[in-house]
Amino acid sequence: MPDRAAGIFADILARDALSRRDTALFSARRAAALALSGHPDEVAAVALNALQIARATNSGRTSAILADVAQSLGAVALAAGAAGVP
Repeated sequence: MPDRAAGIFADILARDALSRRDTALFSARRAAALALSGHPDEVAAVALNALQIARATNSGRTSAILADVAQSLGAVALAAGAAGVP
C-alpha cells in the first residue's frame, strides 16, 4: 500500500499545479510512503527537496512530517546495523 501512495503522490507532483508549500507537503508525504516501502535512497532525495521548500515557506506541518521520516529512517538504519547489514 505505501508503494501505491508514493506513486499517487508522484503523479500529483508531476502535474506541477501545486503551490510551493503544497509541493513540499506532498513531497514529504511521498517521502514517508517511500520510507515505509523500503526505498531509503529515494526517500533522502525527495525529503531533502521537501525540506528546502519547507524552510523557505516556513511550513511547520511539512517539517514535522519530515522529522518523522528522518526518525523512521534512523530506526531502519539501526535495525540493519544490528542485523549486520552494511
